[in-house]
Amino acid sequence: MWEKSRSARIAVSLCVLGLLALLFVPQATPIPHLEYWTADWRTAFLSDRRQGEHPDLAVVIIDDKTLEPYPYLSPTDRALLAEIVNALNTAHAAVIGLDFFFVKPTEPQKDEALIAALQPGPDRAKVVLGVADKRINLNDNQYAYQEAFLARIDQLTGYVNLKLDADEVVRYKPTPADDGKFPLSFAQALAKAAGATITDDTSRIAWLVAEKAGSPFTIIHAEDLIAAAKNPDTEANATLLSKFKDRIVLVGVDRPFLDQHPSPLGVRTGEKMAGILVHAQMVAEYVDGRRVSELSPGKTQLLVLAMWIAGCMISWLASHHGFNLGRWTLGAILFVAIDVLLFSRWRLVLPFTLAMAAWVLGVTAGQFMSRLRLFGTPSHSPRGAS
Repeated sequence: MWEKSRSARIAVSLCVLGLLALLFVPQATPIPHLEYWTADWRTAFLSDRRQGEHPDLAVVIIDDKTLEPYPYLSPTDRALLAEIVNALNTAHAAVIGLDFFFVKPTEPQKDEALIAALQPGPDRAKVVLGVADKRINLNDNQYAYQEAFLARIDQLTGYVNLKLDADEVVRYKPTPADDGKFPLSFAQALAKAAGATITDDTSRIAWLVAEKAGSPFTIIHAEDLIAAAKNPDTEANATLLSKFKDRIVLVGVDRPFLDQHPSPLGVRTGEKMAGILVHAQMVAEYVDGRRVSELSPGKTQLLVLAMWIAGCMISWLASHHGFNLGRWTLGAILFVAIDVLLFSRWRLVLPFTLAMAAWVLGVTAGQFMSRLRLFGTPSHSPRGAS
């Protein structure tokens, strides 16, 4: 009897220590990685879905095929970028975002052509330039060139850094560097230029998924855009150019092994997403006014504590029926349903794995506490039961 009591006390103590670990030292447990995994599956299945392409955004892609005629791959040929900007002005785009660094000179004639194309003026789109902030670790000459380049162009700028979690997956919106030199992200600057309300929160990205296979955004290759702008009067070219009219257009590179990132949307396939499309996702969130929220650390601790106590009390009160796996599984399924409802209706992400771990620990503690009679005999137990 003493050995059983001793084992029960040890088990309850371990469950309490487990609770404390969940409350105060979650980074010292494997929970965060499991939390990533469960949140990614929730995101992939339950994110906002769009039938057809987003009406306010388009993306121009530069890939290996686009660059075949050019003598070098990096930096991207600035005459090509100038042609793209001019073509988008022909198509009457509202805002153009260039997801490139301008940190070194190339061919002078091409550099000047791009600077001329980027100048503000009537019948021209607003332009947002991607910039490298101090976290990119450039040398002094590169930062000096970027500053001189931007000084010649009176347009908005935004840092293009993406925020990567410990497993290299992009889940959250990025934060500015602490020097305050570039306060807006690339996506925020684009949304601001388009007149959308922006926030400085760092919450999860509110991903957008196409109802059918493919992208929720209009994606056009740069060479097709340029060809259409050179001969805009044909029906096919006019149709292509109309896809950019009055829209925010992001221009960037989509090449293998370059600026490719895992995202929650690729949890099933392992497919990576080009950085320019990650930026498009964030711009769409600002334009649409969508948002995904999480519980604050304090509320997360309260939920974890509540799940532990609930599991413990229910387990203790039902202990006269013995352990029943189905009953505890039903409780977990109920929490899953609540989690799905909150995300689907209000885009609130609960700390699912933390809560489930607390529930299991609480249920286990309640089972062993019933053997110790720490709070007396449960009310449903027969009198005199041993």
